[in-house]
Amino acid sequence: LEWTPPINTARVIGYHAYLASDAAGSSALPLNGGGVIALGTNRLDVPPDTAISGKTHLVVYCSSAAYEQSTPAAAVVTDEVASASAVSFADEDLDPQELGGTISWSPPGAVSQVGHYAVYLASDVSGTGRSQVGADVAVGTNEAQIAVDTDMTGLSHAVVFTRSSLAEQTTPAALALVDVAASASNLAFTDLDLDSGELGGTLSWQASGDTSSVTGFEAYLASDSIGTGRVQLGGGVLASSASDVAVPAETLLFSYALVYARTALAEQTTPASLVLNDDEATVVFSSISFEDDDPDAGELGGKLSWFPPSSSAVSTYRIYLSPDASGAGRSQFGLNQLRGINQIAIPADSAVGIHDYWLVYTASSLVEQSTPAVFALSDSGESASSVAFLDEDLDALDLGGTISWQAPENLTIATHYVLYLADSADGAGSRSSLGAELPATSSAESESKLVEPDTPVGSFTHVLVYVRSATVEQTTPAACPAEDADVSVSGLAFMDGDLDAGELGGKLQWSPAAAAAQLLNYLVYLSPSAGGADPNKLLMAELNDTNASEAPVDDNTARLSYSYFLV
Repeated sequence: LEWTPPINTARVIGYHAYLASDAAGSSALPLNGGGVIALGTNRLDVPPDTAISGKTHLVVYCSSAAYEQSTPAAAVVTDEVASASAVSFADEDLDPQELGGTISWSPPGAVSQVGHYAVYLASDVSGTGRSQVGADVAVGTNEAQIAVDTDMTGLSHAVVFTRSSLAEQTTPAALALVDVAASASNLAFTDLDLDSGELGGTLSWQASGDTSSVTGFEAYLASDSIGTGRVQLGGGVLASSASDVAVPAETLLFSYALVYARTALAEQTTPASLVLNDDEATVVFSSISFEDDDPDAGELGGKLSWFPPSSSAVSTYRIYLSPDASGAGRSQFGLNQLRGINQIAIPADSAVGIHDYWLVYTASSLVEQSTPAVFALSDSGESASSVAFLDEDLDALDLGGTISWQAPENLTIATHYVLYLADSADGAGSRSSLGAELPATSSAESESKLVEPDTPVGSFTHVLVYVRSATVEQTTPAACPAEDADVSVSGLAFMDGDLDAGELGGKLQWSPAAAAAQLLNYLVYLSPSAGGADPNKLLMAELNDTNASEAPVDDNTARLSYSYFLV
């Protein structure tokens, strides 16, 4: 309150100031505690919150040493009312008991006396226990930011005070705070990467709470439930409608999956969390079993089997042949085997090629594991060797004699030998069995089989010896030529020198047979017929000289019914 002093102040010692009901000073209430305002002081600071009490004027009286003047100077009181209104706040911090977002308000109708706004969080509408939000806000700005993660414990209202150059108003505009809490819940994850120390699959969740301000979700893998060392999934913020995110196969193992809800302002501080379980499903090496039943070197046959892992995530098994235990250069063998089928048949004659290992991989609906169970191949390779045959049936087109061979060095799967005559050394063409199979009983021993005399050679050129296991006969036999021995004399001639009827005598001559290792002697017969099988033929001579070219016929040899000499 300010005034101009009188021109003549000779008898004035000071001033009194009042609130009054009119310009004449009626029903005056003293200001300054009723004390005298010293001469020379032409103003009075009226304290903030001074009650008007229905008064309409401020009046100032000059006072002398004896009297206060009767007619004061007066000024009409103008009570300035400047309060914010329509305070609003939408909580964008989704954690319980935490706030974050923008407080806004409408300014007073008249702001000429307003210098700033002061925004607080308080425990009631009047601002009790208040805590200021940031710094004072200049007139012209009608909002203030509540930082995310602001603890609202004990605070229930936002209050906005106007502040003049003198003081802050007493009664603020107020708004009851609503703590918005939203989060992911019911997190679920099934690990479909079956390797130890790796994850793969789908992380799913459900949105819960007040999701009206949720703009998206963020998913992470982390070392603990508060997000230490976290790695984001999905490449960024996921849509507010999202309920799952892919965890790529071969993702390194973390202990927790975390899902944060977020608003346009911020990601929540405390995520929903799930402890992760690494589902390892590898076939135990020691459970793999394979015994090669194919006797051919370079070929496999039999049954590969294994014990299943306990994991329910296994959907199939995949079998490979590989030159390397890690799977480099592998080749899949057969079809995928469904869970519950813990073996695969290996057809006889399956080529080993360059491979040294069986690999058994488990696979889920997502991916095949990276690290297989490994089983070193053992190719049996049991075969006869050193097959030999000397034809001791000296007739053309007939065979007879002994086939000999060497048994395999290691006799583990071979149970029998099977022998054939064939038109090729590999048995790929026509062949004819040489009788019953022979048991294979001893390794590295010499074995043999008799070919009965008069066995037709036909078009066959080789003797074949196959090894057979309990399940299959080998594909590639041991072989030797079946050379048909044709050892016969020629140019047979006889001049009868016994001139008696019905009697013979003289010398039977011929050209000797070509030299042959199997030729032991010559046998000379008289026979009723030219065929050597006649049971009535008569042995006349046995010559042990393989170079002999004649045989004597004693005089007086009765001809009887004989018509032919046979050599």
